[in-house]
Amino acid sequence: MIEIPQTQLAQAALTYLANKQAEINALPDYAQQVIKGKSLWSNKGGANFETVKSTLTLMCVGSKRCNYCEDSAADEVEHVKPKDLYPEDTFVWGNYLYACGPCNGPKNNYFAVIDQNNQILELARKKNDPVVRPQTGTDAFINPRNENPLEYMVLDLATMYFVPFPGIGIVQKKKAEYTIEKLRLNTRDYLVKARAEAYEAYLNAMKAFVLDKSLNKAQEELESSLSKFKTKQHPTVWAEMKRQHQAIDEIAALIAQAPELLDA
Repeated sequence: MIEIPQTQLAQAALTYLANKQAEINALPDYAQQVIKGKSLWSNKGGANFETVKSTLTLMCVGSKRCNYCEDSAADEVEHVKPKDLYPEDTFVWGNYLYACGPCNGPKNNYFAVIDQNNQILELARKKNDPVVRPQTGTDAFINPRNENPLEYMVLDLATMYFVPFPGIGIVQKKKAEYTIEKLRLNTRDYLVKARAEAYEAYLNAMKAFVLDKSLNKAQEELESSLSKFKTKQHPTVWAEMKRQHQAIDEIAALIAQAPELLDA
């Protein structure tokens, strides 16, 4: 899970979103805003929303992979902050990303904040609960649209499990733990296996590049090989291989022979 690069949405689509959001914000009552947000979202569509989806596709990791797990196909427009809790963010561009069903489904309308006592407060609204504004606090879920997840967590390359980044503060640690748990990043065995396979694929690609460089392959061919590192699946694995390269002898040796790999 890495920070999603900022991509400019076409002005016509931004205007479309702003107009829809204005309809919600114009209502004086929070409960009415929730109802209006659900209604407008259910009836969204047209060329402008297709632009939203196509732009989100460009922002996906790999070949339209989920921005959370980086493994499954991204086929659902996800509200990072659930629209049922935060109607004011229903049509906000910065609240969207493309996710897969296995990530988006369990997350659904669950959200949490960290209160002044550093306690996590779940905000999910049950069926017959009153429709009132959620309690305020620090968002417990890491938003890769405007936060760098790798400042909160690290991928242990020995186990392929995510863990909180060593030495971070209590709030940052709770954000990491909550996000890892809510997305089930460590409990889905196939994700752990896929990361291990990605590690081997990246390692083999590094070895191939170093060999090609030693054989004095054409610069154009070498640059083409480097560019392919940016489009592989599980980019977090690659980011961590670079971040942790000095601690792993095999990777450190390859980087020493081709330091340009750190920029790939």
